[in-house]
Amino acid sequence: MGVLRSWQIAFAGAALWLISSAHVLKADPIVFSDPLELFPTGTISYGGSSDPLIGDNLQIRTVTGPDGVSHKVHLVGNLGTGILNFETGDFEGMVGSALIFGPTGPDNFIQIFGTVPDASVLGPPTPLLLSGTLLGAIVDPQLGSIKLGVEVGAGFDQQNPDLLAYFGLSADTRFFFTELLFTPVIDLQSDGSFSAKVVSTTVNNHVIPEPSTAAFGLTSLVLVVALRKIPWARHRG
Repeated sequence: MGVLRSWQIAFAGAALWLISSAHVLKADPIVFSDPLELFPTGTISYGGSSDPLIGDNLQIRTVTGPDGVSHKVHLVGNLGTGILNFETGDFEGMVGSALIFGPTGPDNFIQIFGTVPDASVLGPPTPLLLSGTLLGAIVDPQLGSIKLGVEVGAGFDQQNPDLLAYFGLSADTRFFFTELLFTPVIDLQSDGSFSAKVVSTTVNNHVIPEPSTAAFGLTSLVLVVALRKIPWARHRG
């Protein structure tokens, strides 16, 4: 199985860095997180072949506003935690040991459900706090010598209008998000498939200023096209 040449890896890494730190994004993000989950119930999984990456029932304990103040997130009735679910586009290939998932597939989405009592975002039913799509994701089964697996994803989303009003933002505010998940070391099966518990979840959301939306969207499109034209090494289905 071939791998990318070093310059191609550097290009992909640099592109992801540039898009995640683009100057068109406003500072002071909205952050949904569960930084350390001692009793994880959520998983990320991949079924092999061209299947997407699926995140199921990932726990979200807090949302931190642009002012830096954190607020508890629960299900209806102050039960448990908020829930993050997502599905990427299809598997695209590998860079070394890392698995690459693109934007194109039958179901591409990210959603966070929960109540935020401090912001009077209540149910029933449990409100939808965030909804969007992913540009793609990367999973490294083991991050260097650290005994952890890592997933990094990015995309665009919109958020609950009542939550945005509490943070002093308009209901039509659009965000660019980056998603960072940690797991124990991921054990890949012979076909590349895996399932792993998620022990840490962070979703950073930066406001996209309206005048810059078109330019930022074009930058994102160029990145996606460029990455899709790189000859990724692929698992054999």
